[in-house]
Amino acid sequence: MAFYIEEAAEVVWERFLEADNAVEVLMRVSKGIMGHLQVIEFNLNGSMQRENELKSKVQYLMELTRELNFIKGSASTTGKKVGSLEKELREKDIQLMNVKASSEVREVSLLEHVARRKSSLYTIYCVSTVLFFVALFKETVLFFPMDSHT
Repeated sequence: MAFYIEEAAEVVWERFLEADNAVEVLMRVSKGIMGHLQVIEFNLNGSMQRENELKSKVQYLMELTRELNFIKGSASTTGKKVGSLEKELREKDIQLMNVKASSEVREVSLLEHVARRKSSLYTIYCVSTVLFFVALFKETVLFFPMDSHT
C-alpha cells in the first residue's frame, strides 16, 4: 500500500514539476513578447510625435498660404516674393505629402504589429492558465480520488 502511495506521490510530483516548468517557459516567452511590445509602443509614440510635428508644419503652411494670399492682394511689386512663396509652398506641400504618407504607413504597420503581439500574449496567457489548472486538477484527483460508493 505504501508503495502505491509513494508511486502516486512521485507521479504527482513529476506532473507538478512539468507544469511548473511549462509555466516558467511560458512566462519567459511572455516577458520576451512584452519587451517587444514595449519597443513597438515606443516606436508608436515616436510616430505620434512625428505626426504632431507634421501638424505643426501644416499650420506653418497654412500661415504661408494666408501670407501668400495677402501678398497677392497687395502691391504688384511683390511679385518676386509671391513667386518664391508659391514655390516654397509647393515644395513644402510635396514634402508634407511624402512625410504624411510615410508616417501613415508606419503607423498602420505598427498598429497591426501591436495587435498581433497582444493577441499572441493573450493566447500564451490562456494556455499557461489552462496548463496550471490541468496540473492542479490532476493533482487534486490523485490525492482525493472520487469514490462511486459514497
